Amino acid sequence: MKLFKFIAAAVLALSAASSQAGLITIDPITGTTPVSIHNDFKSDIGSSTYYLGTNLVAANAGNLLLEFSLLGFEADWKNSFLSGSGLLNNKGINSAFSYNQTYSAGEAIGFTFTTNGPTAPNSVSNGANNTIFDRINFAIVLNTTFKGVHYDALLLLDDTGGLWGISGDDDNHDDLVIGVKARVPEPSTIALMAMGLLGLFGARRLKS
Repeated sequence: MKLFKFIAAAVLALSAASSQAGLITIDPITGTTPVSIHNDFKSDIGSSTYYLGTNLVAANAGNLLLEFSLLGFEADWKNSFLSGSGLLNNKGINSAFSYNQTYSAGEAIGFTFTTNGPTAPNSVSNGANNTIFDRINFAIVLNTTFKGVHYDALLLLDDTGGLWGISGDDDNHDDLVIGVKARVPEPSTIALMAMGLLGLFGARRLKS
């Protein structure tokens, strides 16, 4: 009976670890803005607010499994999203990718947006995001949906930084829309051990 209780507790702990929420957040909150009327994907984003001039960070220390997906784009320029060895862009590289990474609490998630548009500089990395309208930047929406699918965050690129005016039609943060999902990787070794213990327990019960 004690063995059974131990196994049950281990399985419950594993389940809880794989379903933790709030693993990524923003730091700091420097501004909130309603989704621009010019944003082509406004009706698909399950939130009316995004954050400007902020960066995406790990909420707690630990190992994260991060998945990135290209959800949409409006731009004519070649815009790309790079994280780890993965790449997404609006010119044909659109397969979702994922990888494991260990972060400290508050550490910026590693990714960079690039564009071949006329804005200088032509890239912005997480950790150095800004709200200067003559620079490319990205906005963040947390814990929302896109076309009915839940994401822990959406990253929305503005590739011109309001080059044609802050209120211009292209100041819209929809030039590249990236969906981010984060979870704690399942500890497969412990899971296999728990399954083995369950098997041993079952065999013992059959013999008795």
